[in-house]
Order: sequence, then C-alpha cells, then structure tokens
Amino acid sequence: MKSIFYLCAFIIAMTLFSCSDGTEQSISDASLPSKEQAPLNHLTRASDSSDSLCLLEFDDSMRSLLNFRTKVVRHTRKVGQSPADYDANFSSNMFAIRELPVTIEVMEAGKNKSQRYLWCNRAGSEVKLTDNKNAFDISQQFYLKILPASSGIPYLLYSESSKTPLTVGHYRKTPNVNILMSNSKDDISNPFVGWDLKPTSAAGYFAIENEMFLGQKDPKNMWSVFNYYLEVNDNNELRFAEYTGKNQQKFFIKPIARFTVGNVSYNFEAAKVTDATPYEVKFNRVFQGKPRSEIVEDVNGRVTEKSWFQQNRSNIKFDLNTDTLLKMPTVLARKALLLDGELPKIRYNISSYQNVYSYRKYTVKGFAPQTNKCLILITMKLTSYNVEVPYTVYAQYNGREIKFTGTWKGYVIPNPDYVDPIITTRFFNMTTGEEIFDSEAAKSFKIKR
Repeated sequence: MKSIFYLCAFIIAMTLFSCSDGTEQSISDASLPSKEQAPLNHLTRASDSSDSLCLLEFDDSMRSLLNFRTKVVRHTRKVGQSPADYDANFSSNMFAIRELPVTIEVMEAGKNKSQRYLWCNRAGSEVKLTDNKNAFDISQQFYLKILPASSGIPYLLYSESSKTPLTVGHYRKTPNVNILMSNSKDDISNPFVGWDLKPTSAAGYFAIENEMFLGQKDPKNMWSVFNYYLEVNDNNELRFAEYTGKNQQKFFIKPIARFTVGNVSYNFEAAKVTDATPYEVKFNRVFQGKPRSEIVEDVNGRVTEKSWFQQNRSNIKFDLNTDTLLKMPTVLARKALLLDGELPKIRYNISSYQNVYSYRKYTVKGFAPQTNKCLILITMKLTSYNVEVPYTVYAQYNGREIKFTGTWKGYVIPNPDYVDPIITTRFFNMTTGEEIFDSEAAKSFKIKR
C-alpha cells in the first residue's frame, strides 16, 4: 500500500514540482528576518544569494532504489530500542500534540556548538540553525500532522511560520547537496514530505528519517539500500546521511504547550505492601498526684510520610503544571487503598521522594506508678509500610489529554484511629533520675477511643 501511494505521489510530483515551475525561491528573499526573528548573523550561512531552491525530484535512480526496497526486507539501519526505552503511551501522546507547536533542537551541533535550534522563516526556504533560542519566535516553531495509517506516512513535519510541510530540496548550483526546506505551498503530493520519528536511547530525542529519500552503499547489492536521516554536519548545516547513532543525528522535539496534571488512577490489584520501620513519636509529661491515679493526655504529633511517582520512560518531554493535589494511598488490613473522605495532599513529583507532613492527634490514657511524682516518657511506634502501586496520571491542555504510567512508591503511616500504635512507657525519679520500674503501670498506657 505504501509503495502504491508513493508511486501515485511520484506521478503527481513530476507534473507539479520542478525547479522551473514556480517552486524555486530566491535565497535573498527567503532569508529576510522579521522583527520577531533571529538576525542573520545568528544563522548558519546561506548559499550564494543569487542561487535558488529546488525540490528534490523522484527520478529513475530513486525509483530503482524503491523497487529494491519492495523486493527485499527493508534494510535500513534501525534506531535501537531496549525494553527500558519502551513508551507504552507514545502513540497516544503523539496524537495529543498533533498540530501543536514544538521546538526542535539538535543534541550536538557542528563547529558552533551554540547553534542547535531549527529555524525557518517562510515558505520555500531552507531550514537552518540558530543560537538565539526563543520558543515564542514563530520561526522556531514547528508542528506534526498525522495522516490515516492507509497513507503510509507516519508524520508530516510543518513549519509554523510557513504553514507548509518540510521536505528535501537543493540549491540549483549544488544539485548533489540535499537540504531540509519548507515547501512553497501546503501540498503533500511531493514524495519527500513523509517522515518518521524514531525514539533514541536519550529520552526526548528522535532520529528523523525521511520515508522516501533512499541511498545505496553498494550499487551491486540491493540489500544495501537505506533511508536517509536528518543530521547536522560539521559546518552547522542541516543535511542527510545514513543513520549511525551520533549525537548530530538526534533531535530534541518538545511541545511548547504546558499540560496540567488533572487526576491519577491507581491499580491497587497489583500493589505491593511490605513492613517498614515504625515511625516513632516521643513525648514526656511530669506527673504529680496520687499514686495509681489515671492520667489522660492529648498529644499532637507531626508525622512524615513519603511519596514518589516513579514515572516510566516518556519518549516525549513535556512541561507539566503539577500544582494539582492528588490523593495519596494508605494501607489498612495490609491492603493499599484510598480512603473515602481523605483530602488530596501530594503532587505529581517524578524526580525524587517528597515529604508529606501531617498532624495526628492522639489521646493517651494510663495509670501512674506507685509514686506521687515522676517524669513519664512515652514512645509511640506507629505501624508503617512501604507501598508500591502502578498508576496512570492524566494531564490536559485545551481539550487534549496525555498520560503517563509508572509506579507510585510511598512510605505510609496509617491513621491511628484504625491501627493502634505500640506504646512504650517509662518512669523516672524526678530527683535522682533513676528509672522507676512498674510494669503494670507501664502496660496500662493505651490510645483512648
């Protein structure tokens, strides 16, 4: 299906696109920056100002390579992905950002390391690099279009400034040097407008493959046919080459829109609960009164729980608004769950554990030892658990929704209204400091219900 589509596209392209039928653009016109755009001295150097741009033609040699590719298993250098690099939400998140502005930045530039940001100022012009990073400059904004699967094209890359698709072209004076350029009009019949974005081992970075721009290392070996990938050469120019995995072939594609975390769902059926070191709350009281008299004390203790949303890999890097508070799991009967009526108290923090503070009120009662005056030291060991729960979190922007999966990890201290703490009580003589051993009195201290 893919080959038929491109064969039709080729026939149309032969009649609509060539250097002589209006697709060329004077470089002197194409390079003029607007007030919002980067100055020319911040851009990679253009070709001779008298030169003009042409679209790459789908000629007999390219058709022959396509023929080879359809006869044998596609022999391209694949961008390797280990299981750790897999992103289960990649397709749905990519669909959510379709036609939203993104910026594109190469991981490593050529001789000028600061020129890393793709820049296109109008239709029919070369896409260049600038060192003037500005996500709000429309010339540095691009967007993706996703066609039906039957088209055989994974993605179209558009310039926000030109509103036209990116394709492969060349200058008339250097026909063998292919460049990245914006089409002169919004037309996808040109065979070279199709792209695929291959996630690399570096999260957020992609290898950008042209679906129809083919090369061959050995003319006598049809297995040596490969697809060209976008790269930045040593002169800081956007060119094409076989994929080798170098940093100059990896591009950071980041949406400008800021999605807001809205809610989270937990898969408690797959939760893991293990015992943790009990959390200790200590306090002391001075007793003066009749021996064996009842003691009732209210205690407000601050406890520190921990929360960490350990997110699985996301091949797309988003700026998230994480101000929304989410509900934190707890444990009862050794089962992880959410309690009805509990207020949200944690944020979507994926970098490390966050401390979650809360105050617990306890009423402790017991009986004094056989003395009329003493210091009482009470230690409460609160039952605590380490918890792991798979989660899915959702974030929204203007009706679009993205999601991330991972494992929520927490250190949880259940509410003492439901789980009794272990209480240890000791008594000391106020004058000598010697401990007063009275096991009956010590064991009498409990949480009052």
